[in-house]
Amino acid sequence: MNQKVVVIAGATGQLGQELVRYFLENDYFVAAIGRSEQKLDLLNNKYSKKNLSVFKADLTLQESSHKITEKIFSQLGRIDILINAMGGFAGGKSVYEIDISEWNKMIDLNLNATFYISQYVMKIMKNQNQGNIINISAAASFERAAKRLVYYVSKSALNALTQALAVEGKEFNIRVNAIA
Repeated sequence: MNQKVVVIAGATGQLGQELVRYFLENDYFVAAIGRSEQKLDLLNNKYSKKNLSVFKADLTLQESSHKITEKIFSQLGRIDILINAMGGFAGGKSVYEIDISEWNKMIDLNLNATFYISQYVMKIMKNQNQGNIINISAAASFERAAKRLVYYVSKSALNALTQALAVEGKEFNIRVNAIA
């Protein structure tokens, strides 16, 4: 394949859909990952082109991230760019009110999912001796206000993960950055 391959994790969200549109318009091959089969079908129908493949996966599960990465690589033969656009917001509760299930959900969605897929994609990029990973963070990760603890922690940890991945990827020409 001569086209560059971009994997968009979280492709069915509002930002993810815009990223799919942008990269298709700029002649990339797009591998779009999402959890909703219905939204993936809508995306596929909207851009029924040869340079789009959709993949259903729950990236908050490590094994699912591993399998979908292997599937994409086996079908496309390379991964040039990974954009981690998945995430979510939970707020409105003080530290005294947060349920552990809410905590785990935000950490899984805003941090663990990015770690899992980045871990597997970086192995591919290491073998290619090049790649780019872009993590979608939030300006809120640098601000502090009451009743947003879990969101702040998960996005701040994402920023730290981005920095650590950038250091590890540098030797193999893998650039890792976050956009807030």
